[in-house]
Amino acid sequence: MCRFSFCVPVVMSCLLAACSPAEHAEAHLHVRFLTHLPPSPGKADLDVVALPPQEGITFYSAQNPKVESQPFSYVTAITPETKLYSDSASLLPQASYPVLASNIDFGLRKNGDEVYSYNSYKGRADAFIRWYGSSRVAFLALINPYPGNEGLHERDLTLLRNSVDRLQEKGIRNIVLLSQYPTRFSPELLKTIRGVDVVISAGQQTQTTVASKRCIAEFSQTKPDQLTLIFDPKGQINTCSFPNEKSRFNTEAAITPKGL
Repeated sequence: MCRFSFCVPVVMSCLLAACSPAEHAEAHLHVRFLTHLPPSPGKADLDVVALPPQEGITFYSAQNPKVESQPFSYVTAITPETKLYSDSASLLPQASYPVLASNIDFGLRKNGDEVYSYNSYKGRADAFIRWYGSSRVAFLALINPYPGNEGLHERDLTLLRNSVDRLQEKGIRNIVLLSQYPTRFSPELLKTIRGVDVVISAGQQTQTTVASKRCIAEFSQTKPDQLTLIFDPKGQINTCSFPNEKSRFNTEAAITPKGL
């Protein structure tokens, strides 16, 4: 037997330990963002281009109206579970690939069947969520519905803010936004949509800018680069860089819009 004054603290400490949430570990992932798929699927070297490594993911943005005959645009996710890469003609919403279009309303009362779009009945978009280690990372996609007529739309920004707020309410701290808009709009997206950690877009060169623990990543459209993302246990960016890229990590500076 033990004295009451000794047993109570021991019991309470055990209960607290059992009820305390497990500590989050770092989340490591590798991201590819393609706007042009190789024309001949099935070849080993092309499969390597499109298929992601373990703990990785490849996104294909069908945003070229000269190539795509679809009346709308979207972003397709190719995950490590995919066994064989298919050409762009097969990457349609009815195929077995996750499709992201956070600001596009497909008229679905409930998103499903690997479609993650805007749901007007909920007033927000359903996010594509993946586990990396013990942490969840949510992916949203900002589609440009008016190719050639560049400019962000307040309606899209509002629904993205609502979507991010909902993710944070669910305890998801790591949020990546895939943007079909030119990289020069990415600073404005980070500024106006609080809670987004990384904005990914396609541009002329491969580079990242990290400031205030948030990241802008620009993928070259001419080569299949791979972005390394590491979120620390608190959900903040530890690493956001391409291979052999010089560090441009600045914890003091703020990312400000340019060229707007």
